[in-house]
Amino acid sequence: MKTRNWTAGLICTMIAAMSLTAQAGLIMKQIVKSEGKDKSAEMQNAETTISVEGKGMRIDYVVSKNPSMKKGDYMLSNDGGQTFYMVQTKDKSYMKFDLSMAGGMMSMMNMKVSDAKSELISDEAGPRILGYPTRHVKTVMSYTMEMNFLGMKQKHQTVNEMEMWTTTKIDASPFEAWARNFAGKMGNKELDELMKTSVKNVKGVPLKQIHLMMNTDKKGRITTNTVITEVTEIKEQKVSAEVFALPPDYKELTMPNMTSGEEEKTTGGSESEEAPKSKKAPSVSDMLKLFSK
Repeated sequence: MKTRNWTAGLICTMIAAMSLTAQAGLIMKQIVKSEGKDKSAEMQNAETTISVEGKGMRIDYVVSKNPSMKKGDYMLSNDGGQTFYMVQTKDKSYMKFDLSMAGGMMSMMNMKVSDAKSELISDEAGPRILGYPTRHVKTVMSYTMEMNFLGMKQKHQTVNEMEMWTTTKIDASPFEAWARNFAGKMGNKELDELMKTSVKNVKGVPLKQIHLMMNTDKKGRITTNTVITEVTEIKEQKVSAEVFALPPDYKELTMPNMTSGEEEKTTGGSESEEAPKSKKAPSVSDMLKLFSK
């Protein structure tokens, strides 16, 4: 099971979000490329469009290898980052995204984190990107993770090198709210503090990021994955409020129960309409299959 890759990827996503600060309408196109060799690394490849305005923020997946967020799907927040939704257009459904689920998963799998460290390697002026002045910041964080689940024990060491080229010349306040609500939500004290420490010297919107993740298992085997994220286009313009509204005819699904499958909730439609056939929300086994790919 490549749980370590999912965990490292999630941490990188949150750190990138936590570094975003700034205030007005903005549309950015972004490309994410993974240089890893396994399927879990390939899942990170994507092309997205990020739209922000006022309290709204939306990330559209134009190209995606991730089975949980396919082409056409999007993530949405319309209340200043207090609540997040994963919207799936093919199924016409959406699910409130609760980051504490990751903490629940860690607890269920008896995951423990130790020896968490973060170090600032460099903080210097960077080149202009897309016409914007940048700051180049490089940090290295490391930790040891142990897991004991259903008799399966794992232990690995992770070293995560992160380089960011950021600019403070772009206004987009929802990024700051998004970042603030991501912080401290893993439910693991060591990881939460590590993320906060890793971004305290990072200010502005990242226009380019390079994340090198290196994992060493208890047998000394090393796997690496490099994820490069680049903003390719920026437009500062007003974004319609309709972009941040949930489709009224979409069904609302519940988050997976960490101990058993649950039936989904449905919303939308009149009382006289026949309710759509209920489906089971993803169970623990479904989540484990996703994280182990």
